[in-house]
Amino acid sequence: MTSGIEPFFNWRRTGYPDNFATQGAGIGTRGIPRRWQYPVSDRLYNETNYREALQRQFGSATQDNVKDELWMLK
Repeated sequence: MTSGIEPFFNWRRTGYPDNFATQGAGIGTRGIPRRWQYPVSDRLYNETNYREALQRQFGSATQDNVKDELWMLK
Protein backbone atom coordinates (compact mmCIF):
# COMPACT_ATOMS: atom_id res chain seq x y z
CA MET A 1 0.00 0.00 0.00
CA THR A 2 2.66 2.53 -0.97
CA SER A 3 1.74 3.73 -4.46
CA GLY A 4 -0.15 6.94 -5.16
CA ILE A 5 -3.69 7.19 -3.79
CA GLU A 6 -4.36 3.45 -3.97
CA PRO A 7 -3.95 3.06 -0.19
CA PHE A 8 -6.70 5.61 0.40
CA PHE A 9 -9.17 3.77 -1.84
CA ASN A 10 -8.24 0.38 -0.39
CA TRP A 11 -8.77 1.74 3.11
CA ARG A 12 -12.16 3.21 2.15
CA ARG A 13 -13.19 -0.05 0.51
CA THR A 14 -12.00 -2.46 3.22
CA GLY A 15 -11.52 -0.46 6.42
CA TYR A 16 -8.07 -2.03 6.78
CA PRO A 17 -5.87 -1.00 8.46
CA ASP A 18 -8.25 0.40 11.05
CA ASN A 19 -5.79 3.09 12.21
CA PHE A 20 -5.07 4.41 8.69
CA ALA A 21 -7.13 7.57 9.16
CA THR A 22 -5.66 8.52 12.53
CA GLN A 23 -1.96 7.62 12.42
CA GLY A 24 0.90 7.66 10.00
CA ALA A 25 2.92 10.07 7.93
CA GLY A 26 1.09 12.88 6.17
CA ILE A 27 -2.06 12.82 8.31
CA GLY A 28 -1.31 16.07 10.16
CA THR A 29 -4.18 17.81 11.90
CA ARG A 30 -6.59 17.60 8.95
CA GLY A 31 -6.83 13.82 8.72
CA ILE A 32 -7.93 11.77 5.73
CA PRO A 33 -10.69 13.17 3.48
CA ARG A 34 -13.85 11.08 3.18
CA ARG A 35 -15.01 12.40 -0.19
CA TRP A 36 -14.23 14.83 -3.02
CA GLN A 37 -15.64 18.35 -2.91
CA TYR A 38 -18.02 19.53 -5.59
CA PRO A 39 -16.28 21.32 -8.47
CA VAL A 40 -16.00 25.10 -8.33
CA SER A 41 -18.01 25.28 -11.55
CA ASP A 42 -21.01 23.75 -9.74
CA ARG A 43 -20.73 26.38 -7.03
CA LEU A 44 -20.48 29.22 -9.55
CA TYR A 45 -22.89 28.20 -12.31
CA ASN A 46 -25.36 25.83 -10.65
CA GLU A 47 -25.68 27.27 -7.16
CA THR A 48 -29.32 26.31 -6.56
CA ASN A 49 -28.78 22.62 -7.24
CA TYR A 50 -25.36 22.69 -5.55
CA ARG A 51 -26.88 23.96 -2.29
CA GLU A 52 -29.81 21.54 -2.53
CA ALA A 53 -27.41 18.61 -2.97
CA LEU A 54 -25.40 19.66 0.08
CA GLN A 55 -28.58 20.05 2.15
CA ARG A 56 -29.96 16.65 1.14
CA GLN A 57 -26.70 14.77 1.63
CA PHE A 58 -25.12 16.50 4.61
CA GLY A 59 -27.81 18.60 6.31
CA SER A 60 -26.17 21.96 5.55
CA ALA A 61 -26.47 23.99 2.37
CA THR A 62 -23.36 26.01 3.17
CA GLN A 63 -20.66 23.46 4.01
CA ASP A 64 -18.90 21.35 1.40
CA ASN A 65 -16.63 19.54 3.83
CA VAL A 66 -14.29 16.74 2.73
CA LYS A 67 -14.70 15.15 6.19
CA ASP A 68 -18.43 14.45 5.68
CA GLU A 69 -19.31 10.81 5.03
CA LEU A 70 -20.71 9.80 1.66
CA TRP A 71 -24.33 8.62 1.79
CA MET A 72 -23.28 5.08 0.84
CA LEU A 73 -20.83 4.89 3.77
CA LYS A 74 -23.36 5.96 6.42
